[in-house]
Amino acid sequence: MRRKGLTSVILFMLVQISYSHNSTKGYLLDHASRAAVYICEIDSSINAIGQQTSSILELKGTIIERHSGKAIELATVVLKDLNKWDVTNAQGQYSVKHLRPGIYNIAVTCLGYKTIEQEIWVNNDSFVHHFEMEVLSLGLNEVTVTPIQIDDDLTTSYTIENEAIEHAQISNIAELTSLLPGGQTRSNNLIQASGRIAIRSEQGEEDRPSFGTALEIDGIRMSSNGAIVSEIGTEKGVDTRIISPDNIAKVDIMAGIPSVEHGDLTSGLVKITTKQGVEPLSIKLRTNPYQKEVALSKGLKIGNNGGLLNVSYNYTNSVSNIVSPYNSYERNAFTFRHKKVFGANKHKPLIINSTIAGNIGGRNDKEDPDNFKDTYKKYKAFNLRGGIDFNWNPNLHLISELNLMANINYNDNQSEEYDKESSSSGGAAFHGTEEGYFVGEPYVEGQEFSPLQLIDRGHWYQTTYVDSKPVNYDVRLKIQKNHKRKSISSQFKIGGNYSASGNEGKGVYYGNKLYTPTWREYQYKNEPYLHNVALFVEESFKYTSNNKQQIHLTAGLRNDYTLIKNSLYDNVNALSPRFNARYSFINKPRNRGFKKLSIHGGWGQSVKLPSLNMLYIRPSYSQKLAFVPGSLADGSTYYAYYIQPGEVAKNDDLKWQKSRKYEIGIQGQYRNIRFSLCYFNTVTKNSYTESNQFIPFTYYLTTPHQLADVAIPVEHRSYSIDQQGAVTVIDNTGTLPNEELDKKEKRSFKSVSYGDNASPVKRYGLEWVLDFGKIKPLYTSVRLDGTYYYYKHLNHKIEAVSLGDNHLMSDGSHYQYIGYYYGGSGVANGYKTKRLRANANFITHIPRLKLVVTLKVEACLINSKQLLSEMPGGERSFELDIKEGYIPKPDRGSIYEGKNFVGTYPLYYTTFDDMETKISFRETFYWAYENDRTLYNDLSKLVETRNFDYLFLEDALSAYLSANINISKEIGKRFRLSFYARNFLNNMAKIKDKQTNTEVSLLNSSYIPELSYGIGLNIKI
Repeated sequence: MRRKGLTSVILFMLVQISYSHNSTKGYLLDHASRAAVYICEIDSSINAIGQQTSSILELKGTIIERHSGKAIELATVVLKDLNKWDVTNAQGQYSVKHLRPGIYNIAVTCLGYKTIEQEIWVNNDSFVHHFEMEVLSLGLNEVTVTPIQIDDDLTTSYTIENEAIEHAQISNIAELTSLLPGGQTRSNNLIQASGRIAIRSEQGEEDRPSFGTALEIDGIRMSSNGAIVSEIGTEKGVDTRIISPDNIAKVDIMAGIPSVEHGDLTSGLVKITTKQGVEPLSIKLRTNPYQKEVALSKGLKIGNNGGLLNVSYNYTNSVSNIVSPYNSYERNAFTFRHKKVFGANKHKPLIINSTIAGNIGGRNDKEDPDNFKDTYKKYKAFNLRGGIDFNWNPNLHLISELNLMANINYNDNQSEEYDKESSSSGGAAFHGTEEGYFVGEPYVEGQEFSPLQLIDRGHWYQTTYVDSKPVNYDVRLKIQKNHKRKSISSQFKIGGNYSASGNEGKGVYYGNKLYTPTWREYQYKNEPYLHNVALFVEESFKYTSNNKQQIHLTAGLRNDYTLIKNSLYDNVNALSPRFNARYSFINKPRNRGFKKLSIHGGWGQSVKLPSLNMLYIRPSYSQKLAFVPGSLADGSTYYAYYIQPGEVAKNDDLKWQKSRKYEIGIQGQYRNIRFSLCYFNTVTKNSYTESNQFIPFTYYLTTPHQLADVAIPVEHRSYSIDQQGAVTVIDNTGTLPNEELDKKEKRSFKSVSYGDNASPVKRYGLEWVLDFGKIKPLYTSVRLDGTYYYYKHLNHKIEAVSLGDNHLMSDGSHYQYIGYYYGGSGVANGYKTKRLRANANFITHIPRLKLVVTLKVEACLINSKQLLSEMPGGERSFELDIKEGYIPKPDRGSIYEGKNFVGTYPLYYTTFDDMETKISFRETFYWAYENDRTLYNDLSKLVETRNFDYLFLEDALSAYLSANINISKEIGKRFRLSFYARNFLNNMAKIKDKQTNTEVSLLNSSYIPELSYGIGLNIKI
C-alpha cells in the first residue's frame, strides 16, 4: 500500500468522524484540522527518512527481582509499537536489535511479577536499560481487582487479570461478564449456571449470541460447530463449565471490532491465557453450601535446557439442592503446558508452546431418591484439547514475527437417561425408512428392526443414549512485519487459517431393543465435515507528534471460503472488512488537568460459520394408519401403516450468519479520574434458524367398517396388505375365497425441515466507566460503571403452519388447512427489550495489612420487554370484538394502547387437495362469517388468540438492586484467605410489574442472585 494513498484515507476518515458528531463539531473539526497538519508532517517525515540512513540501534539490559536482586529468567520484553520482543536468558539479560532512534512503549511481563510498562527513549548504538520487577502481592501499592480497559486499544476490549479472578472467587468462566461495565452477578455454581458467554447481548435472543461468541484458550479455538440434532446445548455456544479458572493468567474480552485474523464469530471474542512460568505449588480450597473445589497448580523449570512445565488440576463438585445433594455436576479439569525457548542467548528467540488440557466430568442424578425407583439422568462432559504454537522473532528485515499454530478440540458429550415406561394396550413403533405399507411385527432378538415393530403392553425400563462427539481442527499461520521511523510506526500482517468441524458420534440409540420406541438410526459420524479456509491481510499505522498527540489506524480484510464435501451445499465465499481508528488529543501524564483524552471508532463485518446441526437437519417421516381390524382370534394385534419418508431439504438460499458492527467512544483521564464512554450498534443478518415446508401425498385407508360384509368367520381370518394399500382378508382354513376390502384415498402432507435464515436482529447501547481513583486517607477507590442496552427483532418471513392430526374439521375428518403467517404463528412476531444497569464499586486496599475489600452495589434501573406484532404498512395483529370472537373491533385502536384481547390472521391458506393455490384468509373468513358458518368455524382454528388482555403492554419492572462483598487477606507469603457474599443484604423486596400492575418478590427470582457465600484458602508451598 502506498503511504501517500493511506495518508489521504486517514485525512478523509478524520474529517468524516468530526463532521458526523454535531454536538462537538467545532471542537473535533479543530482537532481534525490539526490532524491534517500532522499527516502532512508524516509525508514530509517519510520523504526525509527516505533520503537518509538512520543508525540501527540495540536496546539491551538486565531484569532482576526487587529486594532480592536475583536475575529473572524467561521474562518477556515487548516493544509494543513494533511488537518486537525478547525473552531473558538465565542471567536475566535481554536484547532487542534493529531499532531506530525514538520513543518506545515497553512492557515487561513474567509469571508471579507485576507487569512493568514504560516509555523509553532509545538514542544511541547500544542503549542499556535495566528493570526491577516486584513479586505480586496484596502488599503492593497498586492491586487491580477490576477489568482493565486498555487505553491505546483501537477497539473496546477489557483485560481481567488473575488477581481479579481470584478475588472474585470465580468458578465459572461465564461469570466473568459480571465484572464488565453494567455486569450483573448470576449464579456461580456450576450446576445452576448457564455456562455460556454472551457479549453485548443476552441469552435467548434470536441470533444466539453465545453461539456467535468465539472462545480461545491458549490459542485453541473451542468450537461448537460440530453439534448436531439432540446435542446438549445445540447452537448455544461452548459450555465454559469445563474450564477451570484457577490456572488462568488473564482473560481478554474483545467487545468491539476485532482484528481480521479472528474469524468465525459475530458477537465477540474471549481469549484465555493460562499461566506460564516458574511458580510454587499452589493449593486452593474453596467451599460454599452448594459447591466444593480443590485446585492444584505448579510451574517448574525442567533442567537447564528442558524449558518450563506448568501443570494444573481442578476438582469441583456442585449440587443443586443442599437438602437433597444428589443432583450434581462434577468437573475434573487438567492442563499440561510446556514452553521451550530457543535462541534466547542469540536474542532471536523461537518459543514453542505445547498444550494438552481437558476435562472429565458431567452431570449425574443417578442416586437421587426423589426420582422414580431406579431411574436417572446423566451426561458426560469430556473434553480433550491439544495444540502446538511456534512463535519466532527472527529480527529480519522482511519478517519481524512469524507464528504457526495447530490445534485440535475433541468432545464426548454422551447423555444417558433411564426411565420407566408402560403401555396398557400395546402399540407400534416405527423404524421404517422406505415408502410403503407395512404390518407390525414383534422384535426378534439378533435381527434388524422391522419397519413397524409391535410393542406388548406392560411395564419396562428403557435407556436412551445420545452419543455426540464434536471435533474441531485448526491450523493458523501469521507473518508480521513491524516498522518504525522516528514518530511513525506500522505493523503489517498477512496470514490464513484452515479449520474443519465434524462429529464422530453415533447419535441417538436405545438400550432395550424389545421396547425401542419410534426411531430411525441417524449416525452423526456419517455426515461430511465442514471445512473452511481463510486468508487475511491487515495494516496498522501509528503517528505520534512531538507533543504526544497520536493517530492510530488499522484496516484489514478477511476472506472465508467454506467447503462442504459430499453434501447438498455448494461452496460459500464470505468477505469481512474491518476498520478501526483512534485519535489521542492529549497524552501528558504529568499534567495537572487532563492527562489523557482520545476518541476511537470502528466499523466491521464478521461471519459465523453454521453448526452441523444447521446443515444436516435430521430427516422427518410421516406414518398414517392404513388398517387396524382390532384384536385377532388369538388375542394378538394387527397394525398396518403407510410410511412416507421425509428427506433433508437443501436451501439454496441459505446464507452464513453475518454481523455488521460499528462503535465510537471517548476515553480519558482528568487528574486521577479515569472515564470512558462508548456507543455500539450491531445488526445481525441471516441468523440461523429452522423452517418447514409441507409436501402433499396420498395414501389409502381401509376402515374396520369394511369388514361388516366379509363372509369369512372372525376366528378363521388373517390379513395382508400390498404396496398399493389393498387389504385382503384370508381364510386360514382355505374353505372360503380371499376377499379384498374397499379402500378410500386420503390426502395428507409430510413436513420437511431445512436450515434457514431469520430476519435481522438489531441492538445498540452505551457503556460507561467512571473511576475516581484512590482516596488515599481512606485507602479506598470508587468506580462507577453501567450500560444501556436495546434489542429488537421482528420476524419478516412467511411461515407455513399446520395444526396436525389433533384438530378435526366440522365433519370429523382430519384438519385439511395449512395457514401461512407473516412472521410465523403466534400473536406476536417479535419483541424489544431495554435494560439500564448501573454498578457502584468501592475498593478498599490497605497494603500494610495485605487486605483488599470490595463492595459492589448492582442496580437495574430499567428492565422492560414488549412483544411486537408488526408488518409493512402497520400492525400485524388487531383488537378483537369480543374475547371469544375472531372478528376485529369496528373502531379498533392500536394493540399497544391499553388492555385488549387480540387476534392474528394468516395471510392466506391452502388445502390438502390443492396446496399450490393460495386463498386469501381475511377475505374468505369475512365472507364465511356472513354466509357459511361451517367454513367459518373450520377457518377460525387458524386464528391465533390469547385468553388474557395485557399481552402487548410493556412488561416493565421497577428498579431493584443487590449488593456483593469480597474480601482477600494475605497471611505472610504462603497463605491467602478469601470470603465472598452475593446479595449479602438478602434483598427480598417487592417490585412492581407494570404490565400486570402486580408486585413481584425478588425472593427466589431470577432478577438478582440468591443469598450465597463462600470461603477460600490458597496455600503456596
